[in-house]
Amino acid sequence: MPAPLKYYQKANHVVAAAVSLCVVDIISVILRFYTRRRERHSLKADDWIMIPALLITIGIGICLVYGVSQGALGSSEDIPPELLGSALDVSYEQLGTAFKVEFSTISMLPLTLGSVKASFLFFYRRIFSVNKTTDKFLISMIVTVAIWTVTFFFAVVFECGLNFWAIWGDSLKVENLTAHCVKTMDLALSIGITDFITDVVIIIIPVPLIWRLNLSTGKKIAASAVFLLGAVTIGASLTRLIIITQDRHKNVVFNPHEDEILVITEYLYWGMIECGVGVFVACLPTLQFLLREFSFKSIIDSTGSLLGSRESKMEYVNTNRDIHVGRTFGISFSERRSTSTRSLPMHARGISRDSHTLKTEAYPMGDYKNSGAV
Repeated sequence: MPAPLKYYQKANHVVAAAVSLCVVDIISVILRFYTRRRERHSLKADDWIMIPALLITIGIGICLVYGVSQGALGSSEDIPPELLGSALDVSYEQLGTAFKVEFSTISMLPLTLGSVKASFLFFYRRIFSVNKTTDKFLISMIVTVAIWTVTFFFAVVFECGLNFWAIWGDSLKVENLTAHCVKTMDLALSIGITDFITDVVIIIIPVPLIWRLNLSTGKKIAASAVFLLGAVTIGASLTRLIIITQDRHKNVVFNPHEDEILVITEYLYWGMIECGVGVFVACLPTLQFLLREFSFKSIIDSTGSLLGSRESKMEYVNTNRDIHVGRTFGISFSERRSTSTRSLPMHARGISRDSHTLKTEAYPMGDYKNSGAV
């Protein structure tokens, strides 16, 4: 009696994950652009790069839904009775379609994951790039991610060299893959390990920079929490890495006692989860401002209207004047200036109109310069 399917091996779960994450990502990216436009900020590299990340993620979702519709994902092997031998020795349509869907999907994985990582790094550069040391480090990370993306994209595309027929041919079978292609699980494991390591590094980059700012502890914690929302992506990449490691240890690939269709389904499902969650999480810092604006402001305005008072609205407006990085993701990083200081003209406070604009958008972490950070 075959073992019951795990939830991520079932057709309905695969389709639900693909469709729901694509919808969430589409909404998130649209709201990201809407928020930037609403704040009258020009779109930067970290915004634009989310478009290819979204489109490729949608492509992965389409591949998964197509695979399920053809019975090539989310179901057990169904070897025609007229074929003699194990699934490793015979060629049949179901497994051939599964291989094609797998190849198409894993070719897109490095591109999506690389785009998401690059978006985070470009965002950090826009926020934290206030000295040469930080800027050089962030640029080096961007270059590293670019090399990682290109390297593993071509490694997957040419995993069988120029023998593309081994994957796309009419007589697809495992025997051809073992004879003409690299060890699939070793390639998948190398992608998983490097993907997880770069995710961890990228997520923790803002934390030491924030804690060197001249801010109260509460504001440092709040700011760190916003950036650490990206840890959700780490969880997804870690889960996929654990599954790949377990599958490699059990040698499930090219094992006549394992269901190849379910093995492929498991791997592609968690790839979709990581890409879908990654796109959504990359948009969260920008969407924080939108959520704060609609919730906090609407409550204050409603309360002021109910009490017939304008003080609450005026307090909200005055508070907004002191938000620097809050213009980017809805959290105030600057201490409130005294009333006497705010009442002075900008030139009397040593701030030009242009430099003030630069600080609130291009370099909202301007206070970092005066914090003694290296």
